[in-house]
Amino acid sequence: MKQLLKTIDIIKKRLNYKLTILGILPTLFDRRTNLCKDVLNGIRAHFRDKVFDTVINNNIKLAEAPSAGKPIILYDARAIGSGDYQSLTEEVIAREKEVRPQ
Repeated sequence: MKQLLKTIDIIKKRLNYKLTILGILPTLFDRRTNLCKDVLNGIRAHFRDKVFDTVINNNIKLAEAPSAGKPIILYDARAIGSGDYQSLTEEVIAREKEVRPQ
């Protein structure tokens, strides 16, 4: 994460001073492990409102979809990962409306 933020700063300085981060998306989340919960809590404590409410849960259907050459919504619309990405889409749209009201 530290390296990613450093890279973003370099891009802002050299290429696009208007660059902003819409949000930070936790992925490969496993609710069964305390480690994942602790890491997520740490990310939320540090980055606060920059962290999306949506979390992409680790599940086998997300791993299988690329092998089948399909996005998760077409591979298995009822999969947990499909629902996660649908929630993310709604959250991104809502944040974009806040940042760029029409």
